[in-house]
Amino acid sequence: MKIQTLGWLLGAVALASAGSIVACSQAAVQCTVGHAGATVNLPNGLVNGYSAKYTVKGTAAACVEEGDIVGFESYHPPGGGDDGLQPDFSKPTIMALQASSLENLVRAKKKKAAIDENVDHKSYSVGPFSTVEPDTSAICVVPTLVPAQKDIPKVDAVAGMGGGDPGKPEEPATSLKYEWTNIKMYVTAAVPGTQFTADLHYTKDACVVDYQVIGSWPAVPCGDADDKPSDALCCPEADPNGGRPTGSGINPDFPMKCDPGLLRCVLDTPDATTLPVLKPGWASNADGVPTGVCKLTPAGGSTSTGM
Repeated sequence: MKIQTLGWLLGAVALASAGSIVACSQAAVQCTVGHAGATVNLPNGLVNGYSAKYTVKGTAAACVEEGDIVGFESYHPPGGGDDGLQPDFSKPTIMALQASSLENLVRAKKKKAAIDENVDHKSYSVGPFSTVEPDTSAICVVPTLVPAQKDIPKVDAVAGMGGGDPGKPEEPATSLKYEWTNIKMYVTAAVPGTQFTADLHYTKDACVVDYQVIGSWPAVPCGDADDKPSDALCCPEADPNGGRPTGSGINPDFPMKCDPGLLRCVLDTPDATTLPVLKPGWASNADGVPTGVCKLTPAGGSTSTGM
């Protein structure tokens, strides 16, 4: 009797488990970003960051930048668990981002003992998403973030040591401030926060510029051997016979081009304010064969049409 009862219980558990498997659905996607640093160089020469393109809003200034490499991180705020110290998944994720230009300035000046002593000045910005999950358009928004700012004091001149050593001239004090607002991330299961737009209020010393920013991950260099822009280096497919041993590593649904100023692949779109920027098949024909700038080179060297 005991064996029969145990068998019945096991059968019931199996049926219940089968029913739960059939009834389950994919968990909702939460607002997040693809984690990437701003200054880490990978072995293949890529930079583990987002390629950000800046477009000036209004009148251009003397300190205009064409773009940057931006690093992103995200984390859940504490408050969960029985002790309140675990991540609280019911609250919106917090985003942190850092522009490589600011981080590189800080690193260079630290080597010369020039450090911003203000503990409230950080080289990164932080702010929470406004919602836990994306909206109906798969967009997550971070309306405001704490500014990233560093005020670096001057570096004193160094006298030469003689024998033709000219020494080093004084380096003036430098101030950089990044005020990011209205950051929008496209977040789906297939594109987990690897495209973004943002507004940036940029201040360098007394120079101020407002930018519209659009970016994607990863930041892929696209300068050829002569440091000229090559759109082909942004293609998702490899072309070994044409000197492109690997694809770009960028999502193949992201239409890309090589920015001649940055020499990095950027999203190919006339509208830097709207997400997502998707064009499946942009690099291939209807049969999936690479075409256009991404066409493959057959053995022998003559370039195929890809048609």
